[in-house]
Amino acid sequence: MEQLTKKHTGKIIEQAIKETGYLMRTVAKELPYYNNTYKHPYFLQLQLLRGKYVRLMEDYHKLLKILVVAANSNQLTAIQKKIMEFLKRKD
Repeated sequence: MEQLTKKHTGKIIEQAIKETGYLMRTVAKELPYYNNTYKHPYFLQLQLLRGKYVRLMEDYHKLLKILVVAANSNQLTAIQKKIMEFLKRKD
């Protein structure tokens, strides 16, 4: 409910600014959080976690490729089946 209220409040403020004829950017620059969004600790932490997640997924992809090549080159049918089952999972 709080999120919904903030959303509506934002729309109300946006409409009020438009009605005054001021530029949205000019008004926004006067707000305390306009220039600090990218410096906010939560934003920085989110960016750091996103970077770690991307690296993890890249490493996972490389490892999976190596495992598939190893299984195919050695004709390891049991491992091949397990890999295919794993890739078909949707969770």
